[in-house]
Amino acid sequence: MAASLKLLIPKPLLFEDMKLSLAFDRTPNWAKIAFFLLFLSVYSWFKFTYHELWKDEWQAWLMARDMSWKQLLGSLYYEGHPALWYVYLKGWTGLGAAVGWSDVFSLQSAHTLVAAAAYAVLLFRMRLPLWLKIAVLLGYYPLFE
Repeated sequence: MAASLKLLIPKPLLFEDMKLSLAFDRTPNWAKIAFFLLFLSVYSWFKFTYHELWKDEWQAWLMARDMSWKQLLGSLYYEGHPALWYVYLKGWTGLGAAVGWSDVFSLQSAHTLVAAAAYAVLLFRMRLPLWLKIAVLLGYYPLFE
């Protein structure tokens, strides 16, 4: 009876096949993947240095830089970005001011860190073949948008 039930249940739903494993257990050659992630991150930072910042990017940055926490969180109802983005940028404005970075460099660094985190999630957590992950990451949208 149990064997016939196993045939009716689709393969991903079998509890004995479910494992709590990290993605690097099934990906080959960690060093190459980490190097690829580093390459994408450096390329993204280089690309962001030539990116012309748009009005909505500056609006979010200037709000995070110039407003207090109370003013910032109170005015987010009228903004188009999620509140977490402004909280993230507020941290970067403090870091940039403490280190002495320009506004442009700080904003581009904030964008680069988000892009690198997205690359890492796609590379290490998505259950896709490695060749497909690399093809997606080298595609138009991640590299040019």
